[in-house]
Amino acid sequence: MKTMTRRAALLSSATIGSILCTGAAPALADDTGKEITSLAPEEATCPINQGLTAEDFDRRQLEIDEAAQPGAPLSEEDAEFIRIQVYRRQHEVVAYAATKTRKINRSASGAGGTGTVKGFHQFTYSDNPFNSKGAWSAHWTASGSSAVKKITASEHIRVYGIVGKSGVGVVYRADPTSTVNGRTNAFNRSESFRAYGGYISAHYKALFYTKSGSFEIYG
Repeated sequence: MKTMTRRAALLSSATIGSILCTGAAPALADDTGKEITSLAPEEATCPINQGLTAEDFDRRQLEIDEAAQPGAPLSEEDAEFIRIQVYRRQHEVVAYAATKTRKINRSASGAGGTGTVKGFHQFTYSDNPFNSKGAWSAHWTASGSSAVKKITASEHIRVYGIVGKSGVGVVYRADPTSTVNGRTNAFNRSESFRAYGGYISAHYKALFYTKSGSFEIYG
């Protein structure tokens, strides 16, 4: 319930974010027009991007990933969020250079059932804005309790770069998904790609269905 309440607050802020963002129209790229400029979290001017927890960052990124269309510039508040994520990659977490592996191990419950997602993401993509080659793979299993009747598993891969002269947008997108009737969904997907960008986002989501409803695990 707490997560859904926070999500509702974020979505509510999103509807007015473009009006309340107080910063001057920021330069989204450097002088070459190729690299997304970073922004420290405390410098955010859009309310939807202020005071985010680790869970908020995951949810907000996933919402942007699902909505963004290749080649279309992001809104002001979404572009600001991507710039903050670039900063976090540079200063708070290990930069995504060479081959990166991220383990997955999360559990949740709801609608009378419980579920677990375990496995890993692996991708190769440099933070160099002139890089064009990359690859990703997802190997994880979503398992549910006896109440779980169906599981939909999906992966959301995005590479963000400069769209147009100075806009931030998606330059590569992949959304593989699979649905299994049963308590286990073993999700294994991989793909190579070419895209000029400076920030990659990789998220998974598993939706567990029971007779009384559904719940999800994401990260």
